[in-house]
Amino acid sequence: MNAIAILIGVVGAIVGAVILAALWNVVYGKRAEAHIGEARRNADRILDDARKAAESKLKEADLEAKEKLLQMRGDFDRQAQQRREEMKNAERRLQQKEENLDRKIEAFDRREAGLREREAQIDRLRAEAEEIRQKQVAELERICNLTQDEA
Repeated sequence: MNAIAILIGVVGAIVGAVILAALWNVVYGKRAEAHIGEARRNADRILDDARKAAESKLKEADLEAKEKLLQMRGDFDRQAQQRREEMKNAERRLQQKEENLDRKIEAFDRREAGLREREAQIDRLRAEAEEIRQKQVAELERICNLTQDEA
């Protein structure tokens, strides 16, 4: 009987050890699953936080780029307006110079016409003077009854 009691004790111990091992496996398996689940949730939360941070940085960079673009566009518009004003001023000065030049040309043309009139008048007076001189020479030759060469 002793052997049977020992055998029963050993079988009982083996069965107890198997049951204990199975329970230990179930308990630690559940714990491991819980740790894995928690690790997955932490990883998901970290990924979600990283995704949100990346989106926030992307939105911030996009906003900065838009602000920079608006600033550059404003600078360009101001420079373009300034150049347009400079061109208008240069065009205005050029137009004034052109008008002054036109006035000077008109004045020159009037003076030239006046000088031509005077020149024509002088030519007429010279012709008249020459005619008068010739008449006087002819009259003197007639009065003296000598030619100019003879005199």
